[in-house]
Formats: sequence, C-alpha cells, structure tokens
Amino acid sequence: MPDTDDDKQVDLQTRAQRLAEKYPEVAAARDWGVDIPMLLANLDRSVAERIRRHQIALNTFRKLHNAARR
Repeated sequence: MPDTDDDKQVDLQTRAQRLAEKYPEVAAARDWGVDIPMLLANLDRSVAERIRRHQIALNTFRKLHNAARR
C-alpha cells in the first residue's frame, strides 16, 4: 500500500497505464483528455464518500450560480 501522496499518484498512474494497455477504449479516453488516474482515485473511495464529495461540489456550484445571478 502506498505510504505518501506521491506514492499513491505513481500507483494510480501505473494502474491507469496498465488499463490503457489492456483496453483500447481506456487508451482512447485518455487520449481525448479523460483523467484516468482521477477516475481510479474516485472509484477507490467508498460510495458514501463519493456521494459526500458530490454533495459538497453541488452545494458549491449552487452558491456560485446563485451569486452570479444577483
């Protein structure tokens, strides 16, 4: 298990590269700019943590959207 954030990032990069080598669709998505390591990091989180983070992002968007409308 990675010990530091740098180790985690290297691990995610390695996993993303392996997936891209195995699945042409992943390589194509990466080539179009999809951040595969970020997707992997998100999938490593629990469902509850993903929902919590999504709710924070949604609340932030709503606040910014409402502020821009004023």
